[in-house]
Amino acid sequence: MTKKLIKDLPIKELILKEDELYNYNGEDKVVPAQELIDELALTNDSLYCLNTGIPSMDRILEGVECGELIVVTGLSGYGKTTFLMTLTNNMADLDIKAVWFTLEVTPRQFMKKITMRTKNIPEFYIPRDNTDNSLHWIEARIFEAKTKYNCKVVFIDHINMIYSLEQSKGNVSLEIADLVAKIKQIAIKYNLVIFLVAHCKDSIDNKEPVERDIRDSGMISRLADIVMGIWRIRNDSDPDSVKLKVLDENDNQAKVRIWKNRRTGKLGYFFMEHHNHYLTEIRKISDLDAFDDDLPKPLF
Repeated sequence: MTKKLIKDLPIKELILKEDELYNYNGEDKVVPAQELIDELALTNDSLYCLNTGIPSMDRILEGVECGELIVVTGLSGYGKTTFLMTLTNNMADLDIKAVWFTLEVTPRQFMKKITMRTKNIPEFYIPRDNTDNSLHWIEARIFEAKTKYNCKVVFIDHINMIYSLEQSKGNVSLEIADLVAKIKQIAIKYNLVIFLVAHCKDSIDNKEPVERDIRDSGMISRLADIVMGIWRIRNDSDPDSVKLKVLDENDNQAKVRIWKNRRTGKLGYFFMEHHNHYLTEIRKISDLDAFDDDLPKPLF
């Protein structure tokens, strides 16, 4: 049954509703903006803003903040999972707990792959089995991880594996947008940072991806707070080049670009190098002034 709008209530009910709302004292009550400003002044930002352990990412974004949805995209096999595992490792070192949802493979397959690559496994949490993969199931497991282990960060790989199990009723783009909007609401509801993997279209002109290359729905990037892409590059590539070149077996570097940053508006890019199965930030020669002085120089 559809609820009546307040303006459509009979006069007697409207008077009662006015009295009820005048004395309303719930968590969502309307208050003067200055009241929230005063509360923020007394708040420890470290409870809400988290460092990623990647100097340039933390400099550009000023850390990541609880309640944010961060979309990470890139070509298949170009380092999305390695990048997110690097964040997991860095955050574990900072005692920031994370929960993973590996929806493209079983948790057992994911852990087997990780342990085959390295014995240095960061502390994180993962469902024992993907019994459902619906958004309702994912939300329940997120709440469980937060309740049991105080997890503050969620990694979901990837959006299409949730959508593929939903009943499509028409416009795929709008349905995926609705799904992303609900994931954003989960981030807000449970005060978490959620990293969501979204695939991007294959490059047809050998250029680095751009924000609009995210597959299936332009609304994915519009609903996200932060959108970033990662792709592999040749070790000897020009830092300013946007052309993708053929890689050889010794190329182990990647470029990460931040296309959208709703909170601060700062954008930029940085470079990383694959080392011991994780990524470490490096500096490219022509871009030294854009990075912190304590970063290692590229190894080429």
